[in-house]
Amino acid sequence: MSCVCSSFFFVKFQGTIYNNDGTTSYDKLLFAYAFGSGGAENVRTTVSKLFNLPIDYYAVIDLETFSTLIDSVNGIDYDLQEDTRVRAITRVVFDFNKGTNGLNGEEVVALMMAATDGRNLSEENLLNLILAVINKTENEMPQKQLKELMSQIETNLSLDQLLEKKIEINSIKPLSLSGGIRDDMIDGKYFVMFEKDYLKSVAEELTTFN
Repeated sequence: MSCVCSSFFFVKFQGTIYNNDGTTSYDKLLFAYAFGSGGAENVRTTVSKLFNLPIDYYAVIDLETFSTLIDSVNGIDYDLQEDTRVRAITRVVFDFNKGTNGLNGEEVVALMMAATDGRNLSEENLLNLILAVINKTENEMPQKQLKELMSQIETNLSLDQLLEKKIEINSIKPLSLSGGIRDDMIDGKYFVMFEKDYLKSVAEELTTFN
């Protein structure tokens, strides 16, 4: 069984981090990538333990490379349901109008980051933005250029395997974890915690197929 996880999943959440060197730590799951020997293997092990699920493959693309990927296809068009203001990266904010917006790499990344907190954009926007980028990249980017960008991805697959694996992109469904969280204060720090029973129900949903 192959499972795919997104790094956006980890922001603020507290739990046990399983490091590649065999040690564990208890902190924000966001730090799973950096702790111990770090990297995607730490994230894979931590998520696998969290849900008690095997994860066979992973691919990690940093935001700068993702932004470059978008700019390489001259951006994407994306429909917003209302006027939206989000925190930017190279400046303070981006203001977007309701309707179709032509977005460059930085603007897409800013919207994706805003979608992770669910305040300015629904969680569904995160997946829709990723799908829009993937679809345009597949249709418009020359294979040679795609391979050059994909070579910067951290993965346990070879580049040829990564490019050969065909995924039915439109069949991917979002799975929100916001229904099973609670706020907590630990040593004067604010964290968002997962309910254990909810994690179990999520694991069952991830392994139940029609």
